[in-house]
Amino acid sequence: MLKAIFWAGTGSFVGGALRYAVYLLIDRVPAPSYHATVWVNLIGCLILGFICGLIDKGFQLNENLRIFLVFGICGGFTTFSTFINDGFKLIRTGATGISVLYMLFSLVGGILILFLGYLLGGKITH
Repeated sequence: MLKAIFWAGTGSFVGGALRYAVYLLIDRVPAPSYHATVWVNLIGCLILGFICGLIDKGFQLNENLRIFLVFGICGGFTTFSTFINDGFKLIRTGATGISVLYMLFSLVGGILILFLGYLLGGKITH
């Protein structure tokens, strides 16, 4: 278990560094700040989908490498890719309704909880 945590943590470090590198690259282009987030999320989805597609087609991937790539790099790069992959897994297993509810609840709930946190943070004074 500690070995798996090590590989996930190491991959998260790499993924986080890559995310920041993409932000730096996109920051040079005159565009709204959310463009970097969109690109990071889309790139993360592409990478995670590619890895999962290989695994589903029978590609033998060492478990530590899978943890490093999926939970580490993709998770550190963007949790959005994991969110989309979870929704896609539900669709693939025939649970389309649950997938839609999961995604809507996550998005709407996330926005509401973020707003709540924002309000709570605004109440704190120095």
